[in-house]
This record gives sequence, C-alpha cells and structure tokens, in this order.
Amino acid sequence: MQEGKGVTLLKHTRKKSVTNESSSLDLLECSYEYPQILTKKEDSPQAMVNQDIMKEMEQRYQSNCEEALVNALYIVDLFSKPDDLIGPSWFPLTASVTYRIPWNQYGVLSIVFLEFRWYGGAHPMTEQFSMTYNVETGKRITAPEVLGETEEEVKRQIANGFMKQFEEDPSKFFPDAIKDLANLKFEYRYYLMGDNIVFYFNPYELGPYVSGILEFSVPILKNRK
Repeated sequence: MQEGKGVTLLKHTRKKSVTNESSSLDLLECSYEYPQILTKKEDSPQAMVNQDIMKEMEQRYQSNCEEALVNALYIVDLFSKPDDLIGPSWFPLTASVTYRIPWNQYGVLSIVFLEFRWYGGAHPMTEQFSMTYNVETGKRITAPEVLGETEEEVKRQIANGFMKQFEEDPSKFFPDAIKDLANLKFEYRYYLMGDNIVFYFNPYELGPYVSGILEFSVPILKNRK
C-alpha cells in the first residue's frame, strides 16, 4: 500500500420490505449499508476486515429487522377492521444503517455507522457505532494503541473531557452517569478523524435522548509515518 493512500471501498446494501396481505400498506423497511474493501485475495488482511464488518452487519440486520417485523405484525393485529390500517402514522416501521468514512489513510480505516430504528412510540432511536482497522494486519485498533497510553489513562482523559462538558451544561447529562465516569466505570467507543480520536456516547448512555450523541475529541500526538 502506498504511503498515505487509502483502500478502495465498495458500498454494499442489504434490504428487506414487507407489506400487509393485500399489499396496500408498507409495514416494514430495512436497509443496511456497509463498506467492503476491494480485494482479490480471500485470505488477505483486507478480506479479514470485510468478514468482520459483514459479521457485525448480519447480526444487527437479523436482530433489528426481526424485531421491527414482530412489532409491525403486532400493531396490525391490534386493529379490528382492515380499513383502520389505512394511513397510521407509524408505518412503515424502519431499521436502517448508513455509514461514513472519517479516516482512510496510512493503512488505517475508520468507519462510523449510524443505525436508525423506528418501531412506533414517542421517537425513533439512533445509535452510532464504529470500527477502526489496521488494514495491513486485518485487526481492529484499540484507543490505547492509537494514543500510546494505558486503558486507565485513556478512560481518565475521556472522563475529564466529558466532566468538563458537564460543568459547562449539566442539563445534557445524567448525574449518575457522570459519577461512573469519575470512577472510570464505563465502556466507550471511538473513531479517527484528522489528527484527533473522537470518543462518543449514544443517547441515554450519558444523557437524555434530546442531548443526542455526545462526543469529545483528543489530539493524536504521535506522528503518522
């Protein structure tokens, strides 16, 4: 791989649509998008990355599309008359994933996925998740490896960053979640973008739904070669 040059990516999409028996109403729409590295070797490190991404997507697709379908059929059964099904605001129920590539250089690929689930109710759910790989080895890269720090030190940096945000705007956070951060009792996710590693938490992990996805960036100090 040439220095600074990223891998070539192809977009794949898995879809599923379900209607009622008369095909008059769309009950379910599933659409899961994910990238695959262009490679001709089935045993290459890049193929290992592809398999890992596909495994994650398959698990989420099967689980969430099945859950959405169960909810859709349950809602249909609640109606006593077929005509009552015309135009309910919650159909079609939806499970989908889109993605973006914030980093694809120097043998490192970082992918950010956004999963959207609408099963009826007060509001949809969104969840961000990410995968960062060394495409030369086919293995995922950890945040301590990126920063050259211990896991405890990485957690301490994350806690300090989000606690500063809490001090600036407490309404965005759950106080109990901040206590867990202070005690380093939490799990985290990250992705790479430019010269930064971005840590984030999904709605309800640190704060209410209205706060959205909460992020904190840390500069990557070591030089890329």
